Amino acid sequence: MVLEPSTLIELLKLVPGIVTSLGDRLQAARDKPWEQISIALDMLEKLSSLHVKAIGQVAAPILEEGDILSTCRNYQALVNNPDFPAGYGTARGVLEAALSFDRFRKGTIRDKLKAVLAEMGEFQHAAFMLEYDSHRMADAFERARELALLLAPGQPRPDSQVADLQQKVDGAFRGSFQWLAAEQGQQVSLDVPPLLTSDAVVELVRTWCREWQRHVQRTLYGGRGLHYAIGQLRMERHR
Repeated sequence: MVLEPSTLIELLKLVPGIVTSLGDRLQAARDKPWEQISIALDMLEKLSSLHVKAIGQVAAPILEEGDILSTCRNYQALVNNPDFPAGYGTARGVLEAALSFDRFRKGTIRDKLKAVLAEMGEFQHAAFMLEYDSHRMADAFERARELALLLAPGQPRPDSQVADLQQKVDGAFRGSFQWLAAEQGQQVSLDVPPLLTSDAVVELVRTWCREWQRHVQRTLYGGRGLHYAIGQLRMERHR
């Protein structure tokens, strides 16, 4: 029985091995286009599943225990991880190259190749927040953590520092909620409450993490998401 990784760090350690292993398989299959496509789909499916689990590990501390510090640390670790982008880049390179082969230039196979590439882009936009900037969000998380600490009972509260952080956190999270709403084609339905207490700041970050996690899950699994497109393309090999 294989145990699920119990921490984000353990999970992230799995990613380089997947990328290297499948990269070696790609080299061995370099003269077999269909085999390379199949290997790229394997990589994409494994990476995206691990990515969703990693996002779950980021969100879990604050969703389950109100632990803003651990969620901030986990988010920083995920944002600074280079292995997910490398793996997605390899898979995209293989699938885009396949479009130049005569056998894949027309018909349903081309449509389904393009569908996987499109859904992959949607997933990356959600997971990496490409339109909003995941590093900007990391800065917002850190400021929210600082604000929550300043507002904790019994802590000294320099008024100017609190006011500055309240303004910056409000602006960053208001913008990120607008991004989430636009990504999902919704009217803005989330707002930033007055950040007057530590609990209010924690609740703000909790709400954001919950909505982001759900958005990424829907992009991967919901309706005709990335994994659906991968399954459809795999079936073309047997037509």
